[in-house]
Amino acid sequence: MEKKKKNILPVIIVFFVLFMIILIAIPKSGSKKEIVKCKKITKTDFEGYIFTNGYLNYRYVEKIGGEYDGRIIKTYFSTGNKFKKGDLLFEIGYSKYLLDLYSDFMKVERTLEFIEKEYLSSKKVFEKGGISRQNFENIKNNYMNAKDHFINHRFWKYKDFGYTYANGKFLIKSPFSGQVIKLNYQDGERLEPEKPIAVITKGKEMTGILNVNILDSQKIKIRNTVKITSDVLPDLKINGIVNSIDLEPKRIGEAQVIEVGVAVDINKNLPNRIPIDGKIIYEIKKNIIKVPIESLFERDSYFQKRSKKIKKKIQKKNKSRYYVYVVTPRLGRKDIGILKKQAIKIEMQNDFFVEVIDGLEEGDIVVYFSEQSIFVGEEVRYEFN
Repeated sequence: MEKKKKNILPVIIVFFVLFMIILIAIPKSGSKKEIVKCKKITKTDFEGYIFTNGYLNYRYVEKIGGEYDGRIIKTYFSTGNKFKKGDLLFEIGYSKYLLDLYSDFMKVERTLEFIEKEYLSSKKVFEKGGISRQNFENIKNNYMNAKDHFINHRFWKYKDFGYTYANGKFLIKSPFSGQVIKLNYQDGERLEPEKPIAVITKGKEMTGILNVNILDSQKIKIRNTVKITSDVLPDLKINGIVNSIDLEPKRIGEAQVIEVGVAVDINKNLPNRIPIDGKIIYEIKKNIIKVPIESLFERDSYFQKRSKKIKKKIQKKNKSRYYVYVVTPRLGRKDIGILKKQAIKIEMQNDFFVEVIDGLEEGDIVVYFSEQSIFVGEEVRYEFN
């Protein structure tokens, strides 16, 4: 008999231990409930936008020099300086290339003047019958060839920009107002091939170039508003207008993108080609219901944080149905409620919110964050952020 009692005792001990474990595991009355963060639904305006990046540069940029020899005799402007039309920018000396080109230009100009006089004189003689038509046509052809040679001479490139020759040196005067973006030489330095003397702007007009995913680009239209910021210049906050949308995609890494041009008005001295972020607002809707993207559910069993995959799915044209958890407050309580699952229909989205066109009303309390899994019918503590 005692032997049987000894055999039963270990079993009783095991059952007792299991019973205590179960008691500990069972939640006690009044224990702390799961806390979820919620948003109370109100109707508001909603921006549909595309957030992307690119760069900001001056619309008209010119390089001076870089294709001829010589020496910088004197510079009149430094990097960052503004200049006006007609201002003397630089003096260049000891340039065989420019001097030979200029000398040839002057020779061509004098030749044209001589042949033009001959042509005008022969024209009068021809009209009076003093020379044959053949002789007159020969003189006329010589004149037209000399004129073409003069008009198409390479030195016009420099002359139109403001190059003039005086006392053995070339003076460079600006044909427009602008700003020196970069000066590559100091007084007395010799010029190097492929290295321009300076990079300058024409005026202060800048343009933004944004790289937009080829799918998102279909939403953008000319005249859309763009808000521009820059990580490298935290104080830079300007607005622009979309003024061009390329039709030919280019590849950046694995992505196909479309370049979108943005017209901006700048009154500051900014570097050329600075990196920017652009928020392209393609639509603004008034008085709509929206929920945080984090509120959306695809599965019933757990709270799922949003990823890039869901954002891509939201962008599909078909209005797929999604779900959110809604809290119904307990009677007389403002911090405790019961969870229910609510089907919704969504439409436009941005990086943070989704427009809800069916399934929610003003005043509904929607869950957008929970550290633990949440379930239909569960009682939770909720708070607003």
